[in-house]
Amino acid sequence: MRSVVVLLLLALTWAGVPGRAAAEGPLPIKAVVVTFWQVSPESGDAPGERHLWFQSGDFTEHLPFPLGEWDLGYHPARGTLLLTTGVGDVKAATAVMALGTDPRFDLSKAYFLLCGIAGGDPLDVSLGSVALPRYVIDHDLSYFIDPRELSPDFPTGFLPIFRTRPYEEPPQDHDELYRLNPHFVDFAWEVTKGVPLETSEALKAKRERYRDFPNARKDPFVVRGDALCGNRFWHGELSNAWANEWTRYFTGGEGNYMVSAMEDAGALLALQRLGQAGKVNPDRVVIFRAVSGFTMQWKGASAYESLLDDEGGIGVATGPATRNVHAVGAELLRVLLGGASCTMSCH
Repeated sequence: MRSVVVLLLLALTWAGVPGRAAAEGPLPIKAVVVTFWQVSPESGDAPGERHLWFQSGDFTEHLPFPLGEWDLGYHPARGTLLLTTGVGDVKAATAVMALGTDPRFDLSKAYFLLCGIAGGDPLDVSLGSVALPRYVIDHDLSYFIDPRELSPDFPTGFLPIFRTRPYEEPPQDHDELYRLNPHFVDFAWEVTKGVPLETSEALKAKRERYRDFPNARKDPFVVRGDALCGNRFWHGELSNAWANEWTRYFTGGEGNYMVSAMEDAGALLALQRLGQAGKVNPDRVVIFRAVSGFTMQWKGASAYESLLDDEGGIGVATGPATRNVHAVGAELLRVLLGGASCTMSCH
């Protein structure tokens, strides 16, 4: 009975696509922008990843989305959609899957641009910088032993699933690791590396605390760097060292942890499954993550002091980070819709 009600709701939402009836078939979509965190309607002033896409005119209309947390943004002339999933990998996975199976849309040739904010490793990035991952690792899939009960010869309390020691050789194929199309990532980086990014005196003052971290003191920049993903919000020098080692471990030494986020693994899993059904092309997926805070303290501070300095996660870099991730995402979207294409296997 529930499935019948859901199908009926989806059928009724065709009325939300101006000038189109269900009998005409699915609406072909050229690109989907996926955002995650939003605390108020897009017309409000509160920070969030969604509202700038409306305020800038990238999306002009709203479509109902009964299976999601927010309605969809739509630009009829461009043939593009905006999906806002809500925070966390479960919400991201369910929202992306719901959109991918929505009978109103043909997403088989759509580009997917995942655009959000993140924590950043001060060894590699500065506040406001934007990273494009080639690898995403789901760190929620692990065993954990409280450090107070840890074996003296264990460097960390985290153990890979089905392994008996930290960093024991992983299997050839494992569910914790997602690989994005490196050709599309490289193409997106080439397109966006010159996009002007916002900085401020407040950002500069905070960066200066990290005087022992040369990359952290730079003005914001666009870089290729990998993402560690999970719902646990971690912070501190020891955890940051673990994040770097965990990333090297799962990528066979090829990856470099730069940003920490929550939703990417869930979204990528949904896109992977939709790709198996021929509903999307997983090779057309790219992730932009802008650094809204560092994942460890500066020299001389405690991890707790550094965490509190971000005022519960909404610090001085949150606004610039949301604007910077929009700037680079909007530039790639403009180029893709203008007919540009990357070489090799982006299609």
